[in-house]
Amino acid sequence: MTDEDLLPELVARARAGDQDAWAELVRSVGPRVFALLLARTRDPELAEELTARCFARLVEALDAEPGRGGYTESGRFVGFLFRVAMNQLRDDARAKSRFSRRFAGAGERVDAAEVADPGPGVHEEMERRERAEALRAALDALPEADREVLHLHHAAQLTYAQIAELLGQPRGTVLARGHRATRKLAKLLAPAHTP
Repeated sequence: MTDEDLLPELVARARAGDQDAWAELVRSVGPRVFALLLARTRDPELAEELTARCFARLVEALDAEPGRGGYTESGRFVGFLFRVAMNQLRDDARAKSRFSRRFAGAGERVDAAEVADPGPGVHEEMERRERAEALRAALDALPEADREVLHLHHAAQLTYAQIAELLGQPRGTVLARGHRATRKLAKLLAPAHTP
């Protein structure tokens, strides 16, 4: 049995107040939620905060009555959880947009990676950072819908069928978008790898 096969039982136990089931749910799907949010935000602290909010919202959904914001077990827990995660991400983006309009130019955020202490393996680390930056730049060049599908598939490890359900789109459309986005990404990265 895979972890996803155990999810309905874990959800039922967590809903009943079983703390071990909650811990297992978080262990089972938490890293995938975090990976998706990290891929989308590129900020580990923010991704961690949004992951925590996502699971807090899950607690509310399991406590609420089905049909009144509550989760109804239908074998689609992973899709529900990632929908909650994407909503948390959108809510945060909207809040930041409102904040930035009010306080534009109030301060610059410094990325910790930019001020890291150089040590052994500096060249390898610089190369890794350059590759990561090239990947980020290539991802940024893709349309938002393509980035979303790639992040859901690779970072969150969702299948294309799960992504289609989550986005409310036909599976073939999502599959085609994922393959086209992968090809576009490869083309964008190709010049960076030529000697």
